[in-house]
Amino acid sequence: MSELVPLDIDTTEMSHYQVDQIKVLVAISGNVDSLVTAFLLKKQGFQVLALAIQTWDFDDKRNEGIKAPKCAVSNLNELKKFCESLDIPFYATDLKAKFHEEVLEIAIADKIVGSANRSCLSCHSLRLRVLFEKMKFLKCHFIATGHYAKTYKNHQTQEYFIHASNETEFDQSFILSGLKQEILKKILFPLSELKREEVIKIAENFSLGKQTSGHNRLDCFEGDEGVAAKIEKTVPPAMRERGTAVQMPGSTFLGDQPGIFHFYLGQEGAKLGGKAVERGLIVSGFSYYEKTVHFSKLEEAKYYGAQLLNLNLTSEVDRTEPLNIYAKFKNQNKYVSCVIYFKNNNSAYIQFNEPCFLLLENEKVTFYEKPQVGGRVLGCGQIGSLGVYRPIDRTEDFKSHDKQADVEENDKTKIEQRF
Repeated sequence: MSELVPLDIDTTEMSHYQVDQIKVLVAISGNVDSLVTAFLLKKQGFQVLALAIQTWDFDDKRNEGIKAPKCAVSNLNELKKFCESLDIPFYATDLKAKFHEEVLEIAIADKIVGSANRSCLSCHSLRLRVLFEKMKFLKCHFIATGHYAKTYKNHQTQEYFIHASNETEFDQSFILSGLKQEILKKILFPLSELKREEVIKIAENFSLGKQTSGHNRLDCFEGDEGVAAKIEKTVPPAMRERGTAVQMPGSTFLGDQPGIFHFYLGQEGAKLGGKAVERGLIVSGFSYYEKTVHFSKLEEAKYYGAQLLNLNLTSEVDRTEPLNIYAKFKNQNKYVSCVIYFKNNNSAYIQFNEPCFLLLENEKVTFYEKPQVGGRVLGCGQIGSLGVYRPIDRTEDFKSHDKQADVEENDKTKIEQRF
């Protein structure tokens, strides 16, 4: 009789037990990555259960005209048939109300004020949280997803870390940074050693599903006029005022704009008053309070530093001195060399050693130990105000203030003598 596998084991203890006694709950959406994940785990001998997470209500009139997210489950019957073909128990859970509240409404609020589009990050967080809870409810040992990422455990500190996968173009360690330890110790990434082209080949050879979107952009609801139309219908006019468009640097007037929410960061070929802006100009930023949309050439939409908020780094990091590290952003799929200057609590300043393009406040940033395949994620943070770092010399500031006060007093005396 095989040994009963405790439910509280972590991924490093799997080898101590028979594979066919380990239950894994796999999230499936219909894309090839999730279907191949379920297929590979089944072939390895695990007890596989599948969970479809419904986030988008195709019949909800509130969503009318809005494009469904790329991860949306559109056909439960097809997924059920797939699971039956592999003899996998199939479950589905309805998260449509939670998605509307925790993802879509927040995405709309961000769009109104010209903040970073965080919808895909919020969606990932919601789905992984629910997958983890369902794992416990169904008494499974682990969860699994079709993400391209790796996890390793530091046996000295007992911490688990996300690492970059072998798939450089589709690596998803950026998305997964910030996951809680309780989830990291229970999550499997069967595609971590594969290239996406290999995953697609497996799907084709075993007729598992059709190839989905060929890119890894986190751009759901971006440039979606359906979202803009919803804002026009449901948001008070005082919160969605028209304004102006200017070219940066210099704030050169380009024309009137119908509302910040009609534009998105990096947008090319945007129109003002029915006419396209000058070729080569892209949307590079927003000012909600000034009601302006900023345009610039790509090479001018760059930053060399920013404030960091909600900084979440591993306990291994020494915060007593500046940290040389590598960063990744949503709109810049490469590692950027930078230095973090720690402040108090969970805030800091980040200085880029090379220009970073197309950043907005509230943008997520993920930090890596090394810029390479398998690079370890040390944590993540959120972009605050953007600008250049300048150390403050308090003595010089006071001297400058005193000199300015003397000048003003002398000018005042001269004016009084004149009259």
